[in-house]
Amino acid sequence: MLTERREAILKLLIQEYIATASPVGSGKLARGSGMRVSAATVRNEMADLETDGYITRPHTSAGGIPADKGYRHYVETLEGLAEPSAQVREAVRQKMTEAKDVELWAKLAATVLSQLVRNMAVVTYPRAGEVRVRNIQLVSVHDDLALVVLVLQETQVHQQMLSLTDPATADDLVEVGNRLNAHLGGKDRLEIAAMQAELSPLEGKVAEVVIGVLEAEEQERMGEQFVDGLSHILSKPELAEGERAVGLVEALEGRRLLKSLIASLTDGPVTVVIGGENEDEALRPFSVVISPYGVPGEFRGAVAAIGPTRMEYAGTMGTAQYMSSLLTDLFAEVFRR
Repeated sequence: MLTERREAILKLLIQEYIATASPVGSGKLARGSGMRVSAATVRNEMADLETDGYITRPHTSAGGIPADKGYRHYVETLEGLAEPSAQVREAVRQKMTEAKDVELWAKLAATVLSQLVRNMAVVTYPRAGEVRVRNIQLVSVHDDLALVVLVLQETQVHQQMLSLTDPATADDLVEVGNRLNAHLGGKDRLEIAAMQAELSPLEGKVAEVVIGVLEAEEQERMGEQFVDGLSHILSKPELAEGERAVGLVEALEGRRLLKSLIASLTDGPVTVVIGGENEDEALRPFSVVISPYGVPGEFRGAVAAIGPTRMEYAGTMGTAQYMSSLLTDLFAEVFRR
C-alpha cells in the first residue's frame, strides 16, 4: 500500500513522463508536488518506489521512469475517463452516419480513433453471434490420455488430445464430462473463464482446452481488422531504433495482434493491457486499450488503441469506449433490420 505522499509523487512522475518521454528528476517532482517537501525527501521516496517496482532508474542520481507496475497502479486509480468533447463526439457521429456503405464504418472508426488518441488503432468488423459450448465429451484413449470432443452450438465439432496428470478410467471421464456439460453448456469463453476457480483440477484442464478452442473460433469469426495510425507509433521517441515497430508490424501481418486482442477481451467496457502483461512478446513495449462493441447474442467486434506504455490513459480509454458505444448503436440498427 502506497502512502499518500508516495502516491502523489508516483502520479506526478507518470504524468510528467507521459508528457515529456524523459526521466523525471526529484527536483522537478519536489517543485510540482505542492507538498512542500525537499528534493532530498522526494529522492528517498523515489528510492522506495524503485524498490517496490513502481519505477526504474538507470542509477541512483538519475530521474525516474515508470515501470509497468507503476502504470498499472496509475490506471487502476484513475478518478475518471476523459471522453472527447461533446462537439467532437457530434462531429464523429455525423461523419460515421454519413458514410453510405456500412462496411466502411469499422475502417472509418480506426481512422478517427487513431487521429483522436495519436496512436495506432485497430477495429474489427463485427460478426454475428457468440461462440458457445453445446456439448463436451471425454473419450478415454489411455490411462493418462483423453480425447476432448467439443461441440459448439452451431454443431461445429473440435477434437483435441489432453494429457492427464492422474490416471482416469472411461467411467471417470464420462462423469467429468457430465459435470462439465451441466456447468459449461451454453456458455461462452468469458463465462467459462470466470468459473474456472470452481472446477476440479481435471475439469479445469478440460476447461482450458475449451477456452482455447473458443478463442481460436472467435478469432476466425472476428473477421477483417482495420488498422490506422502506424505513423503515430513510428513518431514516438521510444521507437527511434525501429526494432520494436518492426515486431509490431510483424504481429499485424501475421494476425497475432488480432489473437492478442481477442484474448484480452473481458466483460468490462474497457480493458488495459500494459507492457509485459501482453502475451505476445512483440506487444510488450506497448500498452493496449481495448473496448468490445456489439449486442450479446447478436454481433460482436472490438475497438483498440495501441501505443507506447507512455500513453495518455484516461483520454485513450474514454475515447475507445466512446467509439465502441457508437459502433454498437450504428451496427445494432443494421443487424436488427
